[in-house]
Amino acid sequence: AKHREYGLDLWYEIEYDADTNPSELADVYSLLNEVELAKPVYKKIRIDGNFKPEFLPADSLKLKLKSRPTSSLSSTSKNFSAKATDSDFDDPYLDQQWHYDNDGTLGVAGADIDLFKAWTKETGKSDIIVSIVDGGIDTDHEDLADHMWVNEAEMNGEPGVDDDNNGYIDDIHGYNFKFGGEITDHDHGTHVAGTVGAINNNGIGVAGVAGGDGTEGTGVKLMSCQVFDKRGGSGGNFASAIVYGADNGAIISQNSWGYNQPGYYEPEVLEAIRYFIAEAGQYDGSPMKGGIFIAAAGNTGRIEDHYPAAFDESLAVASLGPARTPAPYSTHGDWVDISAPGGDQSYYTKEGGVLSTLPDDGYGFMQGTSMACPHVSGVAALVISKFGGEGFTPAALRSILINSTERFSFEADEKYGVGSLNAANALAEDEVIAPDTIDDLAVAEIFHDRITIEWTVPEDEDNFQPSHFYLAMSEREITASNFDSQQLLFAFNNPYEAGTEVSVSIGALKKQTEYWFALKSADRYENVSPISNILNATTTDVPSFKESGREFEVIIDVTEN
Repeated sequence: AKHREYGLDLWYEIEYDADTNPSELADVYSLLNEVELAKPVYKKIRIDGNFKPEFLPADSLKLKLKSRPTSSLSSTSKNFSAKATDSDFDDPYLDQQWHYDNDGTLGVAGADIDLFKAWTKETGKSDIIVSIVDGGIDTDHEDLADHMWVNEAEMNGEPGVDDDNNGYIDDIHGYNFKFGGEITDHDHGTHVAGTVGAINNNGIGVAGVAGGDGTEGTGVKLMSCQVFDKRGGSGGNFASAIVYGADNGAIISQNSWGYNQPGYYEPEVLEAIRYFIAEAGQYDGSPMKGGIFIAAAGNTGRIEDHYPAAFDESLAVASLGPARTPAPYSTHGDWVDISAPGGDQSYYTKEGGVLSTLPDDGYGFMQGTSMACPHVSGVAALVISKFGGEGFTPAALRSILINSTERFSFEADEKYGVGSLNAANALAEDEVIAPDTIDDLAVAEIFHDRITIEWTVPEDEDNFQPSHFYLAMSEREITASNFDSQQLLFAFNNPYEAGTEVSVSIGALKKQTEYWFALKSADRYENVSPISNILNATTTDVPSFKESGREFEVIIDVTEN
């Protein structure tokens, strides 16, 4: 019924002989009165930087404990790590996952998603289901198997029968939308899944962003919606894979894929995305009503539109390296929402990539916006785990993810989103503390048609730097009581840390005119500071010029070059 409501039942995918030209066939079908649109299925590709995974050496993999340790986990972790981390988790390769907590050994200290601090607040809950629209997940992987989503009706049903009547036979952990039927393991999909939700604190392998703390009921569930298959061929039915996630309980759709040409997209995929956002989580007890669609920006290294990330409905993710600067391969543009660590192996060798799970109980490094994207999906799962419940919406989740970012230290020009992903900030609770009052608002320059004002970005007691400013200006006196009612009240984002001196130039003013200025700042929870000191300034008269009465002589020797 939901599919009919959204018109999804009107789409048909047609198989044809390999010798047939798909464009010519589409032209024939478009002549039918019953057909509104006929089109070829466009090619989609994995977004992984076109690099093969760099495996960890086999002799460094098997450090699995025979049983869960009962002593202090922090002391146990030192037995597995080259350095002691700030996390109590005992996953042996956690110290190599610089993208979670970077101590500066590789790249720049702090160039990470601040995950260890976030884990003190939330590690992920098992009622959060993330659909991995990608290559198939290795469902038997030692560090993933217990976090795989399970369709109980099919698990306990009769083989070869659609026991739950959802249209898919034996879809126990998801479905293969490329060849149908059983999920087959794939390096890209398995790597992406590990970043989202590899099992934490189990003495094995790596950690996942939302992989729990090793206790029952923690760690997200991973649903494999397979669209790439190592057996070859182009991708599977992406629209059906996205819809499947919404219909079967997923509330986060993780998408590290895109069209192989900029500017191309398909209406059926956009309809599926809109369906996921509207209809995911529509069941009793869901931690979020609706879904969020998170997509990798692409790896062309250029400013161009790549779909599905460039859709307004998507949360688009660009990639950063270990120095928290843009990865050279990352596609970027005004449509990008956020950046996250995706690795840079061209400068930092293989360890500069993202470390995660690979098929056959393997682990290794890969790079790409494909690797950046699941960091955002994992943090989204942490946010829902902490704040989700009745009334929690995808819009609220999106706002938290974007407004909790760290400001860039480079000139982003809004091509890499508003900032870089920060898990700890995303989990911070509103303590209802506004930024400090600005008390140093002053005139920096004054002309007949322009005034430049300056001030210092204020501190905030709960460590949320101001996310934006409100500037009031008037030809009449501004007071604390009339600030909010000023006709000229401007809001603009703050990209700077507390203590930074900033200035704003205001033009198109009238000469010899008195103006008043005042500021307020607000954090991402819209806790607004008191009014600043009130500034009063008068523009100058227009400069006048007259001819000088003095004479001077200029001699030019034209014989010299």
